[in-house]
Amino acid sequence: MDKIVGLTPLYDGDLKSLWLLDYYMEMLNDFKINYVILPFHREKEAIFALVDQLDGFIFSGGQDIHPSIYGEENRHCKEFAPKRDFLETTLMEALLEKDIPVLGICRGFQLMNGVMGGKLYQDLKEEFKDLKDNHEMEKPYTNFAHWVNTTHDDFKQMVGTSRFQVNSLHHQGIRELADDLVEICRSDDGLIEGAYDPRKKFFLGVQWHPEYAYQKSEANVQLMKAFKNAL
Repeated sequence: MDKIVGLTPLYDGDLKSLWLLDYYMEMLNDFKINYVILPFHREKEAIFALVDQLDGFIFSGGQDIHPSIYGEENRHCKEFAPKRDFLETTLMEALLEKDIPVLGICRGFQLMNGVMGGKLYQDLKEEFKDLKDNHEMEKPYTNFAHWVNTTHDDFKQMVGTSRFQVNSLHHQGIRELADDLVEICRSDDGLIEGAYDPRKKFFLGVQWHPEYAYQKSEANVQLMKAFKNAL
């Protein structure tokens, strides 16, 4: 039987609806990964049940996570999605007790770090003093914005290179990495762009968006193949 991945959606507060960019679905279709878009359950027990029913999870990009998740007040955050925060924090906490493949993309990586005890720059322009790279590119997001570099042997082997280009559309970033996460790559200006939990078979977050870039980036192709192989 095919493995099934749970994909977290975005939430539109004005329309009171969930939604998801087609790029995520096209990427999963191209890699022949079966998926379902997750619902916004109000009960933790229903969210816990998803963990037992699915074979992997992708935490997608989107709105800022609420800074209370990482123990801070709001200084420079923008749009929030409380329904989404509840789903994803509950789900992430449950997944930390399992060994099920997880890929965090942009917000998903930041959520992973925050739930595990790390901290975020709430706005890079306000708080990241070494900012030089373009982390908030303009469309089309299928283009590249800056380079990332890795000296981590396992990740270098996974993506097939020590330096590659990525897109970038985020105003926040990792300020303090959670103790149980290991850094795997940084941008030229020193921002952490990826990390993983070595205790698990695949529990990895990246700051860029592979769903936009995989058709032009062999590193992103290899990243998604590694996720699929872990299922």
